[in-house]
Amino acid sequence: MTKPVIVTITGKIIDYINPSIDQICIEDIAYNLSFINRWCGGTIVRYSVAEHSINCAKMSLAYDSKNKEQALYALLHDAAETYTSDIPRPFHRAVPDFKRYEKRLMDLIRHKFKLDEKHFDKVVEIDNKMLTNEAEQILSSSMKESLSSLGFDFDNKFDKFIIKPFKDGFEAMKQFSNLYFVLTGERVDLEKLASYNREYNG
Repeated sequence: MTKPVIVTITGKIIDYINPSIDQICIEDIAYNLSFINRWCGGTIVRYSVAEHSINCAKMSLAYDSKNKEQALYALLHDAAETYTSDIPRPFHRAVPDFKRYEKRLMDLIRHKFKLDEKHFDKVVEIDNKMLTNEAEQILSSSMKESLSSLGFDFDNKFDKFIIKPFKDGFEAMKQFSNLYFVLTGERVDLEKLASYNREYNG
């Protein structure tokens, strides 16, 4: 296979050059983000992109409990990582072309799920603060020391917010899907996703 495409767990084909909105689905997002670890996997506990997204959405609701649109934006703000994995921010800056392809995917996701750009700045604020809570609570002392030497701001965080990782990716997927339902009234097909796991014969 030489084309720049990937195939998702639900069988969707994502073309990185010309992605189609018809190939974007919430089941792939819920599944993949639940099994992709934050911080390139360099956390002291298992902690997925889905868990980060859930926490961001919950903090959005803490700011404004009635603003489900903003909370949904927060829940899906990293949804492009379904198709790119969790690429660190410094890599984004080092390889501008990557950002262009990621933006193409995120534009389709915003359109698919009707995410309003007016929420962008607030979600970025929430995302940045949650990043700091993660750095403080789920990174090794060696990582924190190195981040400090690079000028990382450990003060830009949510006070008294405790990160509580789920037991595994399936629990993260369930919680992500439940919150998606609360915010949209639409259900993620968890039974379909569970059926894929039952195909494993090991």
